[in-house]
Amino acid sequence: MHSPQSTNLSADSPVLANKPEVREGVRRTASGSSHVNSDEEDAETEADQSEMTNDPNDLKRLEGMMNSNRESAKRSRRRKQEYLVDLETQLDSLKGDNSTLYKQLIDATQQFRSAGK
Repeated sequence: MHSPQSTNLSADSPVLANKPEVREGVRRTASGSSHVNSDEEDAETEADQSEMTNDPNDLKRLEGMMNSNRESAKRSRRRKQEYLVDLETQLDSLKGDNSTLYKQLIDATQQFRSAGK
């Protein structure tokens, strides 16, 4: 199975038409920075575009891949939301623990000072 990135899509395709980095020949790297495509990358892109067909099986496979990717993204967003809720719960618990420990420290400090008098 090919990843969505290896799919033969042209910059004029409806899927990529709204992505400015594709239209302008700029690609995002994993770090989020961008760079202009090299001549070698341009040649690969042109070769990929020439292989693109309007074969219904290819379009169906692409649609299936897009649906799979969409569902995967939904699951990822749900897991992220659950993780954030868990972190918030842990934060509240740790704040309570911190408050309790701080009060114990204040009490112990007062007892120590009053015992030294």
